[in-house]
Formats: sequence, C-alpha cells, structure tokens
Amino acid sequence: STNIVPIYEGLVLKHAQSIGTYGGRDVSIFINSYLLDKEISLKSKGYEPFSMIEQIKSKIAYTALNYEFTIEGIKELGIEESHFELPDGTILEFDKNVKYSSGEMLLNPGKGYWTGFSNFNSLQNPLHERIYDSLQRVEHEMSKRLSSNILIVGGSSLTSNLVNKLRVDYNKNLPDNLKEFKHQLNLETN
Repeated sequence: STNIVPIYEGLVLKHAQSIGTYGGRDVSIFINSYLLDKEISLKSKGYEPFSMIEQIKSKIAYTALNYEFTIEGIKELGIEESHFELPDGTILEFDKNVKYSSGEMLLNPGKGYWTGFSNFNSLQNPLHERIYDSLQRVEHEMSKRLSSNILIVGGSSLTSNLVNKLRVDYNKNLPDNLKEFKHQLNLETN
C-alpha cells in the first residue's frame, strides 16, 4: 500500500498518517493482467510472475511529467522503450498505456482508465494531495521540516521519473497555506 508516515525526531506522528489501499503490487497486477489479456502467462513459461514483473517495471515503466499530453501525443513507441526480452528469448511488447500508466497510477489513483482496477478507485486523492493533508495535520514549523525531508520507499518508487513527476505535482498544486514550502520539497528514494 502507499502510505504517508510522518516521522519527527524519531517519533511516528500517527495523527498525520495517511494509509492508502493501493501500491506497487497493484501496478504489478495491472501489468500481469495486460499480459494475460494478450494470452501470455509468465507462470506457464516457468517464471515466477511477480518477480519477472518487477524486472519488467524497472525497464518499461516511465512516469511522464504530463501524462495526458504524452498519452495523446505519442502514436507509437520505439522498440527499446516498449519491448522486454524474457530469459528464454521471448519478446514481450507493451503499449504506451502500460509504459506511462505504471507510475501515474501510483501518483493519481483516482483518475485514468485504471480506475476500478484492483484497489484503484475514483475516491482516492493524488499522492501530492495526501502529502499536503499530512503536512497540514502537524504544527507549522514541524511541517516545514517534514516537507524538506520526504523519503519514498518500495520497488515502484524507483519507476523512472516518478520522483520528478511527484515534485512537479507537489509544487504546481500547493494549497495557499503551504505556498512557502514551494521548492523546499526534498524527495529521496530508498
């Protein structure tokens, strides 16, 4: 699941936590479903599906800074950015929806064609809004320090360009009472 857990001076601030119902595993299920729709079963080929999907995500998935523009503007992907070769030599081809949605669905679970798939639903707020919400539940000085020290963990946090897109969304949509935190966001992955 995608959780926001504010920690201040070694203490978890439970009152400011935000627990999500979706996460990287849901993206893996999404990719596996895409493959199954194309009648490709990693399991029947002798692979552990989710282990192989982690490798696929690390090579194929990319988070565009402007998802809608990218999806509408790109007609077709090049071979390097859309193909994954299994150890047995089988080439898997992915479309632009899989490539660009894998990260976007973590940042904006409530919008996109994946809404209703797995744990993604239209009632879930974008990740940057959940960060704002957590920051607003703590004292002002504390939120200032917290906003400059955010750690993103988990395998899907390494999706290409995901951190940059989160930074753009965060700075672009800051509520008025958090405007002073613009460009203070320090995101790191682990």
